[in-house]
Amino acid sequence: MVATPTPYVCYLLISLSSRRTYVGVTNNTHRRWRQHNGELVGGAKSTRIGRPWQPYLTVQGFADQKSALQFEWMWKHMAPRKSSGEAAQIRKLAALVHKERWTTEASLAACPIDKSCGETYLCRSCRGRPAPSRYNGSFDEHQG
Repeated sequence: MVATPTPYVCYLLISLSSRRTYVGVTNNTHRRWRQHNGELVGGAKSTRIGRPWQPYLTVQGFADQKSALQFEWMWKHMAPRKSSGEAAQIRKLAALVHKERWTTEASLAACPIDKSCGETYLCRSCRGRPAPSRYNGSFDEHQG
């Protein structure tokens, strides 16, 4: 019996102690969140400052790890790079999901963000569309 690989997601964490945010990729959101909060070894060095971290959203539906990493790279490197706070990250995400390609090497992209959440910083062209299956507003607590 061949095990089905766990899909990769790109996620946004927000700090409960500052305005810091963190974008990352994983195939086990619960374990990764615990790593960022120092409960398990292996969290990113940049998340040692700002603990505790809270999951804010995940973007799902990537074909493979490479696609998720390309999306993460572009999200982190979009202008303005030094923008902070969850609203700034959401604005960058909204712009990113409307690109034809996330990077020059990425396959064609589709818009995976939930437009039905009513947030005012999402683009006008997507408001009112049904929520795509790729968006999940919270981390799945049932993952390992």
